[in-house]
Amino acid sequence: MSNIIKRYLNINIPRNHQISGHEEEVVSEVDKLITENGQLQNELYRERLIVVKLKWKIDNLEEQSKKRLKSKERSPDEANNIAARSEIKHILKGQISNEYVLDYDKTFIEQSDKIYKKLISELKKLMSEHYNPSVTQLSN
Repeated sequence: MSNIIKRYLNINIPRNHQISGHEEEVVSEVDKLITENGQLQNELYRERLIVVKLKWKIDNLEEQSKKRLKSKERSPDEANNIAARSEIKHILKGQISNEYVLDYDKTFIEQSDKIYKKLISELKKLMSEHYNPSVTQLSN
């Protein structure tokens, strides 16, 4: 700037814009600003890393909570299966006569096959009031 003023004497530059004799101060101030800028960029980088890590943790927590909710919720098929099992247990406990009772310690014989067939038909009759199973559910 001082070279410009010396070369062009007729240029009128306000005093506060002239830095003649203060070049060293300006250079040191620029160096300080460059250093401070670098420090601020490093700090910004560290803060961004922290934010990314926190976002990652939050995403993982959300996924875990979704998995927990999914595991606690039952699908309609599961709910139907559980209801059917409890209904069968209820029927077996109180409503089936002794002629259909099976001895689980005995091996399979024709007599138990007949009992199974009677039992299944009786179960179908009893369950039809409360539960209407499909053919595939009955065959399984």
